[in-house]
Formats: sequence, structure tokens, C-alpha cells
Amino acid sequence: MVAVGLFSWLAETPVYRDLHLDAARLAHPTAPGEQWIDVGCGPGLITRDAARRGYDARGIDRSPRMIAEATRLANRHRSPARFEVGDARHLTPVSADVVFAASLLYVVPDPAETAAVLWNAVRPGGALIVVETTAAMTPAAVRQLDTRTWSGRDRRAVSLWALARQGRALDPTTFPALSQAETAYHPLLSGLVGAWVFRQPGSASDSGGGARE
Repeated sequence: MVAVGLFSWLAETPVYRDLHLDAARLAHPTAPGEQWIDVGCGPGLITRDAARRGYDARGIDRSPRMIAEATRLANRHRSPARFEVGDARHLTPVSADVVFAASLLYVVPDPAETAAVLWNAVRPGGALIVVETTAAMTPAAVRQLDTRTWSGRDRRAVSLWALARQGRALDPTTFPALSQAETAYHPLLSGLVGAWVFRQPGSASDSGGGARE
């Protein structure tokens, strides 16, 4: 339960929580019935947020204990978000309007293969949002940040994150499945974290979805 407790603690740390919520809001405004899949959902922060914004939101994670925690938190927050044990490599093609993956590609055995599966799950007109630390995420860089408004918990969380990554990063745009996609990059946390938005061509009507705003 150490990992579950750690990730739950991180998800409720203001700076960590807010940068992921900012990344999630890079998706298009939802239309009725649109599907959101949060892959590697952890304790379900983003899945619950997507459900709150009107998406039919589903979180998947390989850890049964993490899914149990995400379900517990969803019940506590009275969220309609759904959670299930699952593997990123086994997503159904063309199954969601938004696929969200935070701190996932860095830890899977074959990031390029996983990126291809995530991309294939996005419906026409939909988006894949990838959130990962960048090469700038180092303990030295964290010490240079203006943290006057941060809590002690914020400082501890980001310092631990930087210590774990030590500037080791990946660039999702180098993966063959994503290299030709329409891409937008958004720096977060002074560039220590990045959010990449990859958009599928087409429109929601191509796959039977609702009209977009």
C-alpha cells in the first residue's frame, strides 16, 4: 500500500494537482456522451475531474489496489467516474474522444508501442494528452524555482519528483505513431513538466459523436 498512499498524497498536493488539472483542460470542451479514458489513472484525480466536466470518464490502471483507492475516492466525492483494472496495451481502437496519460510513457517497457496504442484509441477529431517531466526536471532546477507561495508539502513533492527523474525524460514527438500528428506543446511548472496535445484529424461526427463547440 506504500505506492497507493504515495500517489494519493501526491495527487492532493496543490502544485501537482493543479498542473495536471491545467493539462486536462487542454482538451476541447465536451459534448454530451463524449468518452474520456485516463490511462494509468492512479487515484483518479483526472478521471474525476473529467466526469465533473461532463465527460463519460473511465480510469484504468494495472494496480488493483490503485483502482480500489480510486473507486473509494470517487465514492467519497460522489463522482460518476468509473474505474477498472486494465493495461494500456489493450485499449480498444477508436474508443475515446480524449485519451489522457500522465507519467505513463516514461515508466512502461516500450514507450513507442504504448504511444501507438494510446493514439489508435483516439476517435476522429479527438485528442491524446501526454504529461511527462522534461529534461529540465532536476533537483537543481527545483531549487531555482520561486516557491514563496508553495506549502512545505508542495516543496517536498516536487523535490521528490525531481530526485526520481534527475533530468531523464522522453520526447513523445519522436515516437513514429505521434511524429506526424497535429501537435501542441504546453510547458508547465516553469518548463519542468510538459503537456503534449496530439489531435486526430476528422470530426466527432465521423465517429458518431456529438457536435463540438
